[in-house]
Order: sequence, then structure tokens, then C-alpha cells
Amino acid sequence: MIGSTLGRFHILGRLGAGGMGEVYRARDEQLGRDVAVKLVSPAVAHDATARQRLIREARIAAQLNHPSICTIHEVGESGDHSYIAMELIEGEVLADQIAGRAMDAKQAMEIALQIAQAVGHAHERGIVHRDLKCANVMLTTGGRIKVLDFGLAKSLVPADLDSKTEARLTEEGAVPGTLAYMAPEQLRGQPGTLQSDVWSLGVMLYEMLTGTRPFTGRTAFELANAIASADAPDLPAAVPPALTAVVYRCLEKDPSRRYARASEMHAALEAARSGSAPDVVRRRSRVSIALLPLRNLSGDRDQDYFADGVHEALLTDLAKIRSLRVIARTTVMRYRDVEPSPEGIAAELRVDLVLSGSVIRAGKRLRLTMQMIDTASGDYVWSDRFDREISDVFALQNEIVSSIARQVRLHLTSEEKVRLAEKHTVDPEAHELFLRGTFHAYRFTPDELDAAERYFEAALARDPQMAPAHAGLAHVWANRAVIGVVPHRQGFPRSKAAALEALAIDDTLAAAHQALATTLAWHDWDWPGAEASFRRALELNPNHADSHLFYGHFLTAMRRFEEAAVEMDRAMDLDPFNPFFHGLYGWYLIWCERPDDAIESFRTSLKTAPGFPLPLAGLWAAYHMKSKWSEALESTRAYITAIGGAALPSMQSGGEYRELMGRLAAELSAQPGSKSFFIAMLFDRAGKRDEAFEHLRKSAEERDHDMTYLAVHPFSTEMRGDERFRALLREMRLVA
Repeated sequence: MIGSTLGRFHILGRLGAGGMGEVYRARDEQLGRDVAVKLVSPAVAHDATARQRLIREARIAAQLNHPSICTIHEVGESGDHSYIAMELIEGEVLADQIAGRAMDAKQAMEIALQIAQAVGHAHERGIVHRDLKCANVMLTTGGRIKVLDFGLAKSLVPADLDSKTEARLTEEGAVPGTLAYMAPEQLRGQPGTLQSDVWSLGVMLYEMLTGTRPFTGRTAFELANAIASADAPDLPAAVPPALTAVVYRCLEKDPSRRYARASEMHAALEAARSGSAPDVVRRRSRVSIALLPLRNLSGDRDQDYFADGVHEALLTDLAKIRSLRVIARTTVMRYRDVEPSPEGIAAELRVDLVLSGSVIRAGKRLRLTMQMIDTASGDYVWSDRFDREISDVFALQNEIVSSIARQVRLHLTSEEKVRLAEKHTVDPEAHELFLRGTFHAYRFTPDELDAAERYFEAALARDPQMAPAHAGLAHVWANRAVIGVVPHRQGFPRSKAAALEALAIDDTLAAAHQALATTLAWHDWDWPGAEASFRRALELNPNHADSHLFYGHFLTAMRRFEEAAVEMDRAMDLDPFNPFFHGLYGWYLIWCERPDDAIESFRTSLKTAPGFPLPLAGLWAAYHMKSKWSEALESTRAYITAIGGAALPSMQSGGEYRELMGRLAAELSAQPGSKSFFIAMLFDRAGKRDEAFEHLRKSAEERDHDMTYLAVHPFSTEMRGDERFRALLREMRLVA
């Protein structure tokens, strides 16, 4: 063709070629400018369909007028050739610039913004491109992008194009487009839509950010299978979360979960660039879910325990799925009596999906209604109703969790699939007693723990093989020991026996492994055994916030601070509004010698739970570490008041503070049942080491759980340097 003339266009040289067409540089002799001329390649020059596709491309592209879309100058025929004369673009094909190399995130975002804006222009005019890919985008020397090749485009407006022409251009059963960029629904033979273009844009943006496409395969079959069912590999950590969120939403398998059109993607990219986008990464291989408390629609408030029990069971089952991040019970219960917006929950908890529902119990029948809300769009994306006999409650729970997994397209391990397929029946009365026990066990007061024990024991009287009830008793006895209702030497062994009973029945019960781990660590000082039990609990339930928290405490006690930080941060991520967690996180920071950060965490705990002794004692310790005597005294006053102690005198100096600590220690040591570890700490703060060691020895004999933290607790330098202190550490196997 070089040297020939098509109409008024003189062919100067060849620019490139594809399967159906060739592009040449040409001179427009009439207007004195260079243009690009596209014509059907020689291999299909006599194919009427190929010629019609070329004309059709010109007709569609001519409807568009956008600076990032290649402009059509003329369409015509000359001899045996049909051709399009179009804008000549000086630059580089986007695919060539990538060539296996990742772009800087900022550059990729700027390019994606231009492409999305151009495609959005087409979408607003009812045109679907259907072949978006990096090879169809040019980067001009001036930095602007140009979208090319509307040869496979279609109009959603029937009057714009002859439908017979559309049918001829796609053979029956054929799928238009390029496989690597094709959306899952197109692979299933469904027509390309605006959301299919959005998928292709997501593939392109992923390719820009990584240098590779998100889905690959050695054969076309493997590639198609990956597109249909696999998750894209994680984007690099350097990619901003808001930009990552855009990519993952574009790559949703379900078209309804993507942006509805390219203009919505463009708006999301703009928000990401400006920093106004929510920091929520939508990722089907790691989905964040908040299951709100279930509403009791029976009309009987006495049935609240039943709704709470079903809610707890569903949370537990969801939390066992490794590809989920499930917000813990304490945090979601704050929404029990309010109607939060999806946007508000997304901002507070950083979740992708919110599940809500209701429970009606009528005789032996149970009905659950569930809904799922996409927090990004605020849309209800799934709802269903489930009816069962109460004896089939486990099957009901498995069915609900399986339905959620299908809707979210989670990757389930083979073990998870087996578990969800298991069929169990339950004695309805035993189950009801267990739910009542669980309802009371979460309240942690002596009376509530007594009520929980009665219900758990009654459930076991009906069904001695109910492993969760044994695990419930294990937690009751451990909590009694921790809050001082029973001596440690009584409570923890009873807890251990109940946990072992539960595991003898069902060794896959994460709650029982966690209960066993706490006794092994806080009472038996069996460090290897405790770690093995914590790890097993988290293996069985990777979202168990309590296990992450207490394992983090255990690792801190072992002075494995970096590992502890991972577990503590994970616990706080799963249960961010739990005041108990903030209090314990503050103590972790104390042990890490970070008093300023600890003070912040303790204050956060007190905002939710004013007067809570745990963070008040922590503030006292933090200000003592900083030698801020007046603040330490005020924290001491608040703590003593919270536990029902007497008022304290004022003081003016550190010496007076130490004198006050000694007086408090002496008074408490004379009172039966006082906590020896606490008294030892007071004597240390008063500078009385002999008395401090006397009470540390008593604490060790009592097997006080605080002794676990002996190696990291903020005792004075003088105490730590004493041979008696080192001897205690050796006795507890806390030093080599």
C-alpha cells in the first residue's frame, strides 16, 4: 500500500496491524496534514463482515467527541478498499509502555482517570466498547491518552445501528473481545454491558499497577477458568488503599457489585486522588463483614437471649472462615438499639458488607430473615428467609453461612466446605438452656456468672455431650478467678477440667482451646502448652478476637514484643469498640514501656466505660512510670474509688506519694483476701523491697495470674536488680 492513494490520502508508511485491520500513516493532500488510515487487512479483504465492521467502527466512533477518544475524519471506499481516516496520534501504545513493568501508582491513577473519563463519555451515549485493553490505548507525546478501536463496540440504543449488522458481526456462539480482559459474564455468553467495560478497565488498571494481568493461564481454558472463579493476586502494599479499593470493585465477579458505568469509576478515582475516598478495600479473598445484632420479633423481650444466642452462633461460624474479617460481638452490640447507616458503619468499622436480620421463634419453629448491604453503594445485595425446626438450628446456621459465602464468592478451604456440609441435630431444650447460659456469661458479674453456670449445668444434664456448654463452664470458672470471686488455685483448675471435657467431645472447638490456653498460661505456667493451645484456637477460628488478644498478652509476657504487636493489633482490628480490649491494650503498651501511648488507650477505654477499674489502674501505672506524681495520685484516687476504697489525702511531692503508697500497702496487707501482687506493687512504689518480695512470694504461691507478667511488669530498677527477683523469674521459667 505504501505510495498508493486512497481518495485524497497518500499512503506514506505502515504504522501497525491487528487481526482484522492495518493502519498506515498518510498525507491528507487536500488539508495538508498527516492522518492515520485504517483498512481491512489483506487476509480478510474479501470478507464482507470485516469490511462492515470497519464501517461500523467509524459510525460509532463518529458519534463521540472527546479529547481522549481518537477522532474520525472520514470513512470511504477506494477501489477494493474500505478505509477510515482518523486522527494521527504520535506516542506509544500503553501495552508497550508497561511491557511487564509496574507503573508508579500516581502515574497509573492519572492514566486511568483519563481512560475512565473517555469511556464514560461513550457510556453516557449508550455505547459499550467491548474490547478495552492496554493495546487499544495510546499515550501521546503530550501526556494525553487516546482510546482506540471501537470495532467491537455496540450501541445500546437500537435506532443507532442496524441490529442485523450487529448479528452478522458476531457469529453465533462467539464472544467478542480479548479473552484476558473479558468479564466473567461475557465468558458465559452474556452480552457485553457497561459493567463489562468497567471490568476491563479494572484489568487495565491492575496491569498498570503490577506490570502483569490479574488473571493468567497456560491455555485459554485455564485463563477463562481463572477469570470466572479465581481472585486476583494482592496488589503491592505501596498502592494506596483507596486506589486498591477501586481496582477490586471493578473486578467483582458479579456485575451488579461493580461500578454501574465508567463515570462512576472516574468519580471514585477522583475521590481516591483527593483523599476523600473511604479507606475500605473491597477484596473477595478477604472480605470484611459486620453482623449486626438480630432483632427479636417475637414481641417478648424475654426472648432477647434467644436472638442474641443465634447471633453469637452465626458470628462464630462466620469467624471460622479464614477469608473473612468478622467484627467481634462486643463491637457490633453497640448497634443493638440504633439504626446506623451503612456509610456510618463502613466509616467506623472499615467493613465491606453489613448483615442484619431478625428472629421469630414460634413453638418448635424458627424463622430467620437475613439481609446484606453493600456499604460502598448502600444497596441491599442479598436477602433470604430461613425456616427450620429448632432441632435443626445447626443445619440452619450452616445454610445461612453457606449462602453468605456464595453471595460474596468467598474462597472456602476443603475443611470449611466439609464443616458447612455437616449435619447435626440438637435437643431443643438443652440448646435453649445453653443460649441462656451464654447470655448471662457475657455480663461478667458474680451473679451473672452464677446464673450462667446454672444454665450450662442444666444443659449438660439433658445432653452431657454438649461440648460448647462444657467450654462455657470453662470460661465461667476462669472469669471467676480473674475477678477474684474464687481463689486462682480453685478457679483455674476447674476451668481446665471443663475445657478438657469439651475437647474430649469436640477437639475443633476454638473456645475450648482458648480456655485451656489461659489456664496453662495464667495458672500452670506451662508456656509451650499455652502457646500450642492459643495457636490451635486461632487455627480453628482466625477471627476470634479474644484469642488474638490473650495470645498477644502471652507473647508480651514472654518478651516476644514484635510477635505480640501483630496479635494485639489484630485483636483491636476485630473488636475496636471494646473498652475491655482498650484497657488490656493499654497494659500491653505499659509492658512495652510506652506510657504515653498507654495513656491514650486507657482514656479511650474510659470514654466508653467510665469508672472501669482496669484502665484506671493502668493510668496510675503510666503516670508513675513518667514520675508525674500529681497525675499518678489522681489516678490512684479514681481507682480506689472505683473498687470501693476510702478517700485518699492530698500530697505535694514524690516523697509524699511514696509514703502514701506504703500506707495503702500496709492497710491492704492487713485485710484478708487482698491481692498479694497488687500489695507487692504498692510496696515497691513505696521503696520497701523486703515487703514487696514477701508479697510477690505469696502471689506466686497463690498462682495469681498477674505473676505471668513478672518479667515485663514495671517494677523498679532496684527490684529488678535484686537476686530474689531473678530467682522468681527462674522458678517460673521466664528466663533461660
